[in-house]
Amino acid sequence: MKIFFPIAFFASLIFLFNSCHTEVVFPGPSLGLGLRAYSCTEIWIEIQVGNNDKTANIYLKKDGQTIQIINMGQSDSVIYFDDLLPNTSYQFDALTYVDGKELNSNPLIFTTLDTTSHNLTWQTFSFGKHNLSTLYDVSIINENNIWAVGEIYMNDSLGNPDLKIYNTLKWNGSDWDMLRIPFTYQGTDYNPLQSVCAFSADDIWLCGNNVIHWNGSEFKPEIIPSGIWGSYQINKVWGRSSSDLYIIGSKGSIAYFNGVNWSKIESGTTSNLIDIWGTQEGNTIWICGVNNDYGISTLLKIKDGISEIIFEGSSNTKSNGYYVGPVSSLWSDNDYRVFLMNWGGICLQKNSDKLFLEKQIAAFSNMGLGMDGSSYNNVFTCGQKLLGHWNGVNLSEYQELQTPQRTLMSINVKSDIICSVGLDYNGPVYSNAVIILGRQ
Repeated sequence: MKIFFPIAFFASLIFLFNSCHTEVVFPGPSLGLGLRAYSCTEIWIEIQVGNNDKTANIYLKKDGQTIQIINMGQSDSVIYFDDLLPNTSYQFDALTYVDGKELNSNPLIFTTLDTTSHNLTWQTFSFGKHNLSTLYDVSIINENNIWAVGEIYMNDSLGNPDLKIYNTLKWNGSDWDMLRIPFTYQGTDYNPLQSVCAFSADDIWLCGNNVIHWNGSEFKPEIIPSGIWGSYQINKVWGRSSSDLYIIGSKGSIAYFNGVNWSKIESGTTSNLIDIWGTQEGNTIWICGVNNDYGISTLLKIKDGISEIIFEGSSNTKSNGYYVGPVSSLWSDNDYRVFLMNWGGICLQKNSDKLFLEKQIAAFSNMGLGMDGSSYNNVFTCGQKLLGHWNGVNLSEYQELQTPQRTLMSINVKSDIICSVGLDYNGPVYSNAVIILGRQ
């Protein structure tokens, strides 16, 4: 059992959960239990003490058995348990004593998430005829509309190397269309793209050294004032909408777009920022990065538009017995923690102002580089000779897709569609861009 930060009391609260979408209204009595979030094996319970004697003990029961005696102090708290079983119904109750009389809470009844199946169907696609063709990022709109970006080198109509690159692939439901999206940089009209974030068929953001927005009729360059973003590469674009959008990049660069104006967010670091993710409600934004030789790892948190360094130090640093880095990706399913990936596996980092890796939930056979999920029990990982699935209890790797020369740079999950992109290395001057498309 762990007690997290205190929260303010309200007479009636309604909570929506990313992983379970459960509505809870606290009851009238002055001792109440509220379900804040849960997974296959975990639960976060808010204990509402109201106007009771704050020094009185509270007896918390699970399925009729007292499992914890808690002295709440002066405010309500959120209690965390991680010893539950998947797809199992539980009842939690609490009681205390007021003037010698027993006061009981409402019963809190719920069923944990079930695990998801590791069984998927996969398709593999390869692109490129010369040079180092690579895909860096992918974003799914739906099963018939997926966008992947990078650099793809093909031959011309005569079979000779075409020096004009393709920088985008679009899935139409049955095949991939190769696109050249105008992206002028240093005098060249078509350049590699690093990241893509697609909200709808008419609202797609693409980035390299500049930002391009597809608005349904044209690819429109976004002009970011030089005082907000310099000549730094954009490594990732992410947001909840086109009026709540972030870009991150080299030298600790972060910028935010509210739908009208761009603003700079001071990161306090010079690390190369490589991944970003936020909670569904946008309450907390997480960012990770590394320095040029991966010896330093950085973890940032943005709250109310202010960036805070949670950790910056040697990638060999240990927290609670687990290595921090080199960090490579992150993802979150609720406000209480974030999945933090390093080259060796996935740890759970508590949502606090200090580094604390609560536990490692997965260890990789090879280097982990990217991660995405749709819920706690459906998280996918990719990397160097790595493609795996966390089902809420364990990680399964798809060995048949982990060829020796394959590096998957990014992965995206939407409903029952999974898409990962990268390259198959064929030598120092030639690689094929690769896409792996999965269905659950």
